[in-house]
Amino acid sequence: MDLSVNQFQGRILDAVGNLYELQILNFSHNNLKGNIPSTFGNLKSLESLDLSSNKLEGEIPSQLFDIDWRLLFMGWGYMRFCDGSCDRPRSQLVSHS
Repeated sequence: MDLSVNQFQGRILDAVGNLYELQILNFSHNNLKGNIPSTFGNLKSLESLDLSSNKLEGEIPSQLFDIDWRLLFMGWGYMRFCDGSCDRPRSQLVSHS
């Protein structure tokens, strides 16, 4: 599902994590804010995830690392993440293509 460059604003809804058979999810180049929903851990069929060029911040949900990734692409560019308790935010470029 390609939802890139749509001028979306606000948070990503938790309900997106209920699209269990989703293989491609692209929310890049919007104006999304807040955290990545932990429900993204339900997306077991996901092969490509692009959340780059948004204003997302916080921790990357640990549920995403529980997926048996056959991931072809994961775009995180231009996002702010923090470590552990999020007391000390830091910029972190996880992967950028």
